[in-house]
Amino acid sequence: MTGRWWWAAAAVAAFVGAMALQSVVWDENGGIARGLCIYWAAYALLWGVLGWVVWRNRTNPRLAWAVVLTVAAAARVAVALTTTPLLSDDIWRYIFDGQTLGVDGRNPYVLSPAEAGSEMPINNPELVTIYQPTSQWVFAGLARLGGDAAATFRLGFGAFDMAVVVLLLLALRRAGRSPWWALLYAWHPLALSETAGSGHQDAVGIAFMVGALYAAQIANARGALAAGVCLALAAGVKPVVLPLLLPMAWPMRKDLARLIGLGAGFVAVLVLLYLPFALMDGGLTGMIETGRTFVEKWAANATVHPAIRFVVEAQYGEEAGKLTADLICAAAMLGVLIGAMLLRCSLWATAAAYLLAALLLSSTVHPWYLLWALALLPMAFSLTGWVFSLTIVTAYAAWLNPARFQPPLWVVLMEYVPVYLAVAWDLTARARACWAARP
Repeated sequence: MTGRWWWAAAAVAAFVGAMALQSVVWDENGGIARGLCIYWAAYALLWGVLGWVVWRNRTNPRLAWAVVLTVAAAARVAVALTTTPLLSDDIWRYIFDGQTLGVDGRNPYVLSPAEAGSEMPINNPELVTIYQPTSQWVFAGLARLGGDAAATFRLGFGAFDMAVVVLLLLALRRAGRSPWWALLYAWHPLALSETAGSGHQDAVGIAFMVGALYAAQIANARGALAAGVCLALAAGVKPVVLPLLLPMAWPMRKDLARLIGLGAGFVAVLVLLYLPFALMDGGLTGMIETGRTFVEKWAANATVHPAIRFVVEAQYGEEAGKLTADLICAAAMLGVLIGAMLLRCSLWATAAAYLLAALLLSSTVHPWYLLWALALLPMAFSLTGWVFSLTIVTAYAAWLNPARFQPPLWVVLMEYVPVYLAVAWDLTARARACWAARP
């Protein structure tokens, strides 16, 4: 990457962050906009400095590792200790779940916060938690640390986020690529604001997912076993990553030892994650019921899914709309995954394409959901993922109407039009590459 590329990226980040957020995401006190603009302004400054550092020290990997890790760690600690969760209230649910399991020793899938009499500002307090077992064990461990719970949890998630950065640096070194590519995630304001800032638990699953992708490329049975274990732990945060088992397993089909290691690690850890909760009083029933509620009723900031639902409901009635749209979008997601495999994309590129497709096809798209795909950009860059990471913050305009938590239509258009233009660009570039490779 040249110095010009880095400066251009800094200019884009500064423009989109400072202008779009100031004009769109603005509550009556200006708090949300000011908070986000701090991240983006700092990001633009860091990238400006980085452009100079990279240009002067392009062939010094030790310096790259030191700069990437030092700034990333310092930024996460500073954000966690000097800010309050501003853009989301999910962290209070994590704290409640952690105290329930880690301190009280009870099944978090039995009582809702309302039933337990919790006074924390938890969203949907009438519902039992939807968060999966890997998350619950992490919440329990963090709750047992005590202290300021909000700061402790955000520092904990920041530590998992740093594990993502280290794994990316290792993967880049193995691939023979510049370690500076890690900056696409390590210093991105979305990663800072959503993990150390708002305290979203996605960093836990992302760390295990990146670990699974890294381990899957180790050409022995131990690497395959580690990949299976890590993927199961990632799925224990968000099950959407479960289909990634297919592109991991496919290259191992002729190596029985690796294939068995991958499958054994995956299945064994999934069982060990869910079985303890299934054996507790109340089991997993509450989580399943909340999951059903999420699937049936929750929708926000989506594009393709509501369009499909509108067409289905016009033809077959409202009752069939949501479920049918879900099934169509799920099939399309798997189609993207299989298509990437047939095109012989790398494992990283296949995972990135699948996760971006899952987000664009989802009925609910919150900014922190994009972190799963953003973490793969250093190894599998796409214009779509990069542009989406710059525009998705406009979705916080949903705070202008907290009751619906849905941004206005014109904001959705401003968020997604550049993304779909980038999709067209990426598909065109891929088609050209395939055509040029024809014999």
